[in-house]
Parts: sequence; structure tokens; C-alpha cells
Amino acid sequence: MFLLFIAIAIWGSSLPIGKLAYHSFEPVILVQFRFCIAALIILPTFIRVLRKIPQHLYKNLAILSFLNYPLVFLLQFIGLKYTSASSAVTMLGLQPLIMVFVGHLFFKEKASKFEYFLGLLAFIGISLVVSDDDPNSQIDAWGCFLILSSTITFAFTVRWAQQIMKEIPPRSYTAITIMFGMIFCLPFTLLLNQQWHFTPSIVDTMALLYLGIACSWLAPKLWNNGLPFVSANISGVISALEPIFGILFAILFLHEQITWKIGIGITLVLGVTLIFILYSLKKPPHNTTAN
Repeated sequence: MFLLFIAIAIWGSSLPIGKLAYHSFEPVILVQFRFCIAALIILPTFIRVLRKIPQHLYKNLAILSFLNYPLVFLLQFIGLKYTSASSAVTMLGLQPLIMVFVGHLFFKEKASKFEYFLGLLAFIGISLVVSDDDPNSQIDAWGCFLILSSTITFAFTVRWAQQIMKEIPPRSYTAITIMFGMIFCLPFTLLLNQQWHFTPSIVDTMALLYLGIACSWLAPKLWNNGLPFVSANISGVISALEPIFGILFAILFLHEQITWKIGIGITLVLGVTLIFILYSLKKPPHNTTAN
């Protein structure tokens, strides 16, 4: 479980640090570069494990690679271009609740009325965040929607990945999905990227290296190594810490200002998440699915 905490702390810094690099890189090419860095790191492992993967898993691994890397990260970083980092990580704060709803809708797991009530409160909190009319808040509803969509996609992949990792080691899963994800991202980069001339500053370069090494290689490795030992709901609970780290990094590195309305919305979302954590820990064991 400790590995999941470290991974979430790193991922929490991803969006604020990524926004720093927007001075030199468009979101799409930034995602592609970070995947390329991670792919180079895991290349030796990828070569060793590729032939050991059962053939019947290749299709599922390919779909998961596409969902968990190009789709999730492009939605996040394109959305981040339009909205503030603090609002972006607030959308990620809904991960625990979304994990439950995805399990209820797609994996035949039960969700209580109280959990849906918490979801309603979280939706109100999001509405407060995205409806802020302060011209200095830099919050955009479309950007928040894209990031929320990435959160839903990620919740779905967590459930599916746990099933796949019953048949292959987490290390193999990480290497295969990162490499496939980098490859699947290429068409989107060629199609969507509009800036091909780069003169990055030292800060932008360091931000890119951090995204590639820490966020795209180390964090997925830690997450996938720890994921088989916890239930999907518990992994969702741990992911609730991500927006806390994200907001701290946004204030620290981007000097973002949080108005009273945004503050109330963020507090409501994080408060709902905290209540959900306590509620999940008190649930009887038979209500939690261990994959």
C-alpha cells in the first residue's frame, strides 16, 4: 500500500509541473515526449518480457495501453491548457467516488445510496469550482470536463488492470503498457500538435524530465507493483490524496490564487472524499471487492 501512496504523491505534482512546461511545449507533444522518456527507460524490460506474454492477453493489453496512456493523459493535459491546475486536480479528487460508480455500472459491484449522495455533493462542489466568474481564476468548464473524463477512464482501467495482473507480473504489465502507450500516442501527436520548434528553458526542460522519469515511469511502476495487493476501492481511496498534493504544488510553483467560491467548491469535493474514505474503512468486508 505504501507504494501506492508514493505513486499518488508523484502524480499529484504532475499537472502543476506540466503547466510549467507549457511555455515551450504544446500539451500533445509534451505528453509524447514524456512517454518517449519512459519508454526508453523500460525498453530492456519490454524486450525481455514481450515474448512471455500469453497471446490471448495482447488485445486487452493494447486496449488498456491506449486507454491508460494516450487517452487519459491527452485528456488531462489538453484540459489543463484551458483551466487552472488547482481546478484540474480538484476533478481528480473525485477518483474514489468514480471508482465506486464504475464498479457499480460495469463490474456488477454494489453502490449504496449514501455513496450516490456523496456523489451529488461532489457534483455541487465541482459546479462551484467551474462556475467561478473571477477573471483571474483561469477556470474553464470545458477544461474541467476533459480532465473529469480522464478520471472516469482511469477508474475503468484500474479495475481491468487488476484482472490482467492476475496472469502476468506487474513489472511486465508496466513495461508493455508504457511502450504500447507511447506508440499509440504517435498518431495523435502528428495530427494534433501545432508547434514543432522548441527552445525550452532550463525550467521547462527539468519539468519535462520530471514528467517523463518520475510521473510516466516511476509512478506507474510503483502503482502497478502495489495494485495487486489492495482492492480497487482501496486504491481509489488512496488516490484521494492526489488533489491535496496537486493543489499544494499549484500554489507553490504556479502561485495560483484561490477565490472564496473556488475554495468552497474545492473544500466540498475534498470533504466528500474524506467522508467517503472514513465510510469505506468502516464498511463490512463483504461489501468490498478484492481483485
